[in-house]
Amino acid sequence: MTERGATGVPVYQEYMNPILDVLRREGRPLTIEQLDSHVIAEMKLAPDVAAIPHDAEKPDRSEVGCRIAWSRTYLKKAGLLDNPTRGQWGASEKGRNAERSTRTSWPRRSCRRRRRHLSQGQPPVSRRRATPTAKGKRTRSSSRRG
Repeated sequence: MTERGATGVPVYQEYMNPILDVLRREGRPLTIEQLDSHVIAEMKLAPDVAAIPHDAEKPDRSEVGCRIAWSRTYLKKAGLLDNPTRGQWGASEKGRNAERSTRTSWPRRSCRRRRRHLSQGQPPVSRRRATPTAKGKRTRSSSRRG
């Protein structure tokens, strides 16, 4: 079962296996544009889905391209991809030898951390960071800056 948003664009995790499959098959680093087009073809995404812009004000970047970029980032952090030069992506030795993942659900780290704190009887962890005030008391910082 695949997860799709209201737009029909697959979530970033669904691009991970196709990215590795394409890079293994090609056997050489590909440019971002080449990799994106190969992955879109591999996943048989409809042209109208592949053309959905990520930001309406900047229609040069598609939502699919953005999600593929996030997938590349996480695969690189896992050691499965190499970025030999700017704009070039290839499978690392670990990526070439890795088995195809059958996972359909990828838990978020923050969810695991929150569950761990709750199971230990601690209050949930907030994403906001505590910062010192002028009086030395600690207060929650907000995302708005004045």
